[in-house]
Parts: sequence; C-alpha cells; structure tokens
Amino acid sequence: MRGAPRATALIREIADLRGFDLTVSHARYKLEVPGSPLMPLVIEKLGKSLIFVCSIGTMWGETVFDPGMMFVMSATDGHGWAPIILDQAGVGPRTFAQIIDRDGREVVVTNPDGQLQAAFFADQWAINARFSLECYLPLGSCPSAAYLAPEILMNLNPGRKSEVARLAGVSEDEVVRVSMSDVRNTLGNKITPEVYELTETETGTLWRAGDKWFFDDPYYDDVVEFSRLYVDKTLGLCHE
Repeated sequence: MRGAPRATALIREIADLRGFDLTVSHARYKLEVPGSPLMPLVIEKLGKSLIFVCSIGTMWGETVFDPGMMFVMSATDGHGWAPIILDQAGVGPRTFAQIIDRDGREVVVTNPDGQLQAAFFADQWAINARFSLECYLPLGSCPSAAYLAPEILMNLNPGRKSEVARLAGVSEDEVVRVSMSDVRNTLGNKITPEVYELTETETGTLWRAGDKWFFDDPYYDDVVEFSRLYVDKTLGLCHE
C-alpha cells in the first residue's frame, strides 16, 4: 500500500504539540483553535494500527467530514501511514482495502488505484492544512518535524517516464528526472529562505527532455509540458 508521508508527518506533529498519545488504543483527541476560522480536527486511534482523522464541517445544516480519512499504521510501503478509507462531503465514504482483523494489523487492498489516489489526496490535504495551521500553531518546532527528508517526499512518485518521452517525441534515454536539489541549485539565487519549504512540497515529478520541461502530476493524473519554472513567495515552486 502507498503511504501518505506528508499527512503522517503533520498528524504526528500535531500530536506532539498537543500531547496526544497515538500509542493508546481507542483514544480520541480534538484540535480546536479558538478565534480562528479553522474547522475542528479530530484524531482518533482505533485499535492498535488504525487512525481516523477528520476535519468537521457542516453542509445543509448537518455535520460532515471534510474530509475524513482512515489510515493503517502498519503494512505500508515504509513511507508513512496508508489511507484505506476516504470520506468527503458531498461524495461519501469510499473504501480501498478490507480490514481482516479489527486492530488493522492485517489488511487486503481491494482497489489499488483508488488507494494510491487516496494517498496523494491525503498528502495534498496535509499541504493545505499545514499552510493554514502554521498561522496558529508552531509547526516545525517539534521532533516529528524531522520525520521526513524533502528528497524522500520527491521520490515517492516513480513518475511516467514513457509518457514524457511520447509527448516530447524522444526516446526514454533522453528523458531526465529533475530533483528538488537540481531545482534549488538552478534557482538558488532567486529563492529566499522563507520559500525553501514551499518548494519542497511539490507533489509531482519534474522531467526534462532536451529543452522541454514536463510536470507529472499524480493528483490530477496527467503529464503537462511547461516552458517556465520559477518560484513565487506565496505559492512556492510554479510552472507555466
């Protein structure tokens, strides 16, 4: 199963900051920031290997999860907890794996593609949630902040090299994967310290084929060509 490293890191950071003990089975914690527009965030440990995380909102006067995600802490690819259930307002719950024992120690994936997309979704949720929470919480100051290295995040998605070669009209041998280190070295004189972390939240894979650049986006499941790579102080790494 594909893990969601960004989501894992964020949940662990929140737990560290607020003293939530994620080793305790059947424990339920709620994060609320008084005076902020943030929706309450609930983290619930179910059994020994399952964690349910949800932002609680309202729709048509009813309480909804927006989103709600069930993670398995074991049996992943080694890069974070794996989401197996995704519940979104207006869509409803979707299940991508069957839990064999109630503690979640044995899980069988029933929808591999769906589980992969759920992992990408969870990490994108974590990126957006982090940007919002950093206005109110000292994220990055606790031990879990060092849980992931940026290069690990960038290399989780193997990318679609053959699709890039087809679009560029070249052989796969002429397609080169571009790492975040390459990007920082190339644009280093233009990147100020405050945007370094933003550039490291890139969710896809960057490729170069000759003089052409491509962005391989697993979240939207497409590969697009672009002509300019630059950094924006607010948005981070951008391509157009």
